[in-house]
Amino acid sequence: MEHVVPRWLISHLEAQDERFIGKNWSYPNEPIITFSERAHDFLSLVLGNVCKACNTGWMAQLEEDTRPLLQVLMTGHSTTLTDKQCNILARWTFKTASALNYSVNFKKIIPLEHILEFFIDSRLPNNATVDFAWCYTERIHWFVGGNKKFALLSRKITNSHKKASYVITLQFGHVLLRLAWVPVDGIKAFNNPTNAVYRIFPQSTSELKVIRGPIFKDDSQFHFMATVLAQEGVYPSNLDFHF
Repeated sequence: MEHVVPRWLISHLEAQDERFIGKNWSYPNEPIITFSERAHDFLSLVLGNVCKACNTGWMAQLEEDTRPLLQVLMTGHSTTLTDKQCNILARWTFKTASALNYSVNFKKIIPLEHILEFFIDSRLPNNATVDFAWCYTERIHWFVGGNKKFALLSRKITNSHKKASYVITLQFGHVLLRLAWVPVDGIKAFNNPTNAVYRIFPQSTSELKVIRGPIFKDDSQFHFMATVLAQEGVYPSNLDFHF
């Protein structure tokens, strides 16, 4: 049994007594329709079908390796991440996003073969990207989905590709982490429009300097920014950044 939100992180953000309502809804479509909702506290949100060997083995080690990285990023201070640290954070993001997707009342948008490949080889799927940013609000929150809104135009992208794509955004404190996947070689979910977003996977340099600058208003901006692009290099004009 794996806690979707790690217990140390719940304690760090003093969210032990907080409750949330997970909604399966049609946002950002109009009118907004809520298909189902379920109340939880963060400590009770778990993925049950995880074996003890994995839970106390490599998953526990990944959690231990990620903890000091997240604690530094949650301070909001500029820092430098090595390529190894970026890989650790990217793997933790994929693990957490997968546990979330398979434990909440929402369709399973991450293919099972992606998860099995990760469990066996500790490797993210080809064409996956993981991005980091900061936001103004401070909370535990997430968005799962948005794949139908992928509007990245390319002759390689078809409607079936868009439907198969997925985006999951996690917010822990002021930290935003977004996993995105497009099933076409050579196509990324989006290119970073500002220095507010840092790509931690795939990482092409030996270190990544994360400099505190503009931050997003909230996690919804960061999430749907990956899904509303009209074409490569063109970005929404209504992004609301804070400094």
